[in-house]
Amino acid sequence: MSEDIKKAEAGTAKSEAEKLAAFKASKAEAAKRFKEKRAAEKAERIEKSKKLIAALQKQGVWDKLSAEDRAFLEGLAVPTSAVAGSTSLFNVIYGASPKVGDKKTLMEIFQLTQKGKSQIDAKVKDWAKDGKVVTCKIDANNILNSVYVIEKL
Repeated sequence: MSEDIKKAEAGTAKSEAEKLAAFKASKAEAAKRFKEKRAAEKAERIEKSKKLIAALQKQGVWDKLSAEDRAFLEGLAVPTSAVAGSTSLFNVIYGASPKVGDKKTLMEIFQLTQKGKSQIDAKVKDWAKDGKVVTCKIDANNILNSVYVIEKL
């Protein structure tokens, strides 16, 4: 009789392991489907935004929009990898609606971000790749008074 109990217990353990494996597999499959659905929705959103921009340009309305509105629409048409709710360092420094000519001193930037000059200079290079030109005007007397100016958005 004890052999029958051992076999039953072994069968139950195996059954539980199979159930757990099946649950993990279904969970992984659901996560994969969700990720694919999100990617498709993102691609569709980007495509629609690009079509809207093209239509506005074709109708001659694009040039009549403010720079802020154009930047917003262009932002919709560019895929991002930012996490929802996160803010880019550029927006932390210059705010949600930066304008050409906006200035921040190195000290102000440090107080906002806790990042030093070398880290900010590296970000300035990254921003240039995205078409945002920021220049640094060095103050020879006090480096903390050096000014970062937006030249182009």
